[in-house]
Amino acid sequence: MELPYQSGGIRKALSVTPLRIPVQFWWNGTGIFSAMTAALIFVLTGCTQVTMIKPDSAAPLTDQALLAKVAIEATDWPIRNAAVKRLTDQTLLAKVAIEDKDPDVRRIAVAKLTDQTVLVKLAIEDKDPDVSYDAAEKLTDQTLLAKVAIEAAHWPVRNAAIKRLTDQAVLTKLAIEDKNPNIRPAAVKRLTDQAVLTKLAIEDKDWFVRNAATEQLTDLGLLAKVTVEGTNGSVHDATEKRCTDQTALTKLAIGDKQTNDRPSAIATPTGQAVLTKPVTEDNHPNVLPAAGNRLTDQAELAKVAIETKDWFARNAAIEQLTDQAVLTKLAIEDKDPDIRRISTARLTDQTALTKLAIEAKDPTIRRISVMRLTDQAVLVQLALKDEDPDVARAAVERLTDQDLLTKVATEAKDWFVRDAAIGKLTDQAGLVKVATEAKTWPVRNAAVERITDQTALAKLAIQDKETHVRATAVKNLFDQELLTKVAIEAKDWSICTAAVKRLSDQELLTKVAIEAKTWTVRGAAVKRLTDQAVLTKLAMEDRDPNVRTAAEERIADLRR
Repeated sequence: MELPYQSGGIRKALSVTPLRIPVQFWWNGTGIFSAMTAALIFVLTGCTQVTMIKPDSAAPLTDQALLAKVAIEATDWPIRNAAVKRLTDQTLLAKVAIEDKDPDVRRIAVAKLTDQTVLVKLAIEDKDPDVSYDAAEKLTDQTLLAKVAIEAAHWPVRNAAIKRLTDQAVLTKLAIEDKNPNIRPAAVKRLTDQAVLTKLAIEDKDWFVRNAATEQLTDLGLLAKVTVEGTNGSVHDATEKRCTDQTALTKLAIGDKQTNDRPSAIATPTGQAVLTKPVTEDNHPNVLPAAGNRLTDQAELAKVAIETKDWFARNAAIEQLTDQAVLTKLAIEDKDPDIRRISTARLTDQTALTKLAIEAKDPTIRRISVMRLTDQAVLVQLALKDEDPDVARAAVERLTDQDLLTKVATEAKDWFVRDAAIGKLTDQAGLVKVATEAKTWPVRNAAVERITDQTALAKLAIQDKETHVRATAVKNLFDQELLTKVAIEAKDWSICTAAVKRLSDQELLTKVAIEAKTWTVRGAAVKRLTDQAVLTKLAMEDRDPNVRTAAEERIADLRR
């Protein structure tokens, strides 16, 4: 007999001893040829001489009798497995599905079975739950599905049958009477009988059954009945979301004993009077805010915000309030500092906000008020005069007027306030004013950092009293003429040298090398020169020996 193999050219004989399968492998050039395959050959043909040939000359085995012989008699399950996959005879498949010892082989047989009688037997009697489950999944006959749903040993198998059941009588029996807690909810989910579902939703002791029954209800009248009569919070929670009966929801919102259910019921009624009653009369902490969040009537909201004792309800009401007079009253007069702050944050009235920003003792309220103010004149006064730096900085953040920002930057007492003002300045004249007039050098330095005016920077680099400010001015200079001016005129040699380092113009460097007052600055300029004629003249004629030496060294460097 000839078998396919994966290598070319080589032929090799293989001897197979009947019923004694050696545990070894034969190398065929590039692939592995196993004893298991040899056994299959022997069982099918009795052949003991095997020659391997190319795949295109081999034909797959289709003879059902031979396949059945292998499927039933082969000792190795992978061989039986392979044979079953090629079987089509239903009687033989049924025999394998019932009798084979290996569950994997039985499952392959079940997958090919169509005989409902055999499938129901396997679903109920097979000891392996996977085989039983696969058999149940293939059932279509309602009577047989009912039998499996009631009699199968494994509850997942019963569930698989229930999912395909439509018989309401059987499903009702399972939903009410079955002792397995996994079966009853599964049966309920297949029920459509609204009366049965209502009874289960209200009366059943099992949470999962009640919840499943509630989810299956579609009759709005019965849904309202469950909403009112159900004794369990989870059932209420499920029905409230779907119930549209306002009477039922109102009853639940006001009178339900399950206080945790009332907030979600309150979220549904739209009548403002119904909502006000729970807020003003109910003491449950979750019910009060729930009703407060649903109110829109400003008079009712004001009543809740002012009169109710519960903080959360008051807060919920204030969040819905737009009445500026009521909010102002709360912001000024309420004894609770948090309520005053929350009320202030809801204000838009500029007069009320101005009063609070100036007069409120609580700096947090002043700051909240400032953050909602737009009056520039008021804001600048707060930035300059408020004792709390956070309030003052908040006022600066609201300022947009450049002249007023300049005023704050130069006059404010707190350094951070001045710095905040400088950070908002974009006007160059304002920045120069601050850099020139501010009394403290950090403020002047902060202003110089933002200046781009080259003339102003050159002036500051020469004239400012603080080294840090002068250095910052030089750092921002790029005008070559002005850098030359700083290098020659500045009194601080370090500033002069810094200016020289930013010069690149050879004529201007020559000017500094000749005219600068100190040899250090002239020497720095010499080190950046490239004109050898100028350097030679300086090496020979400069009055300072250090400059002459620097010129000589520069010439030597250039000649290397």
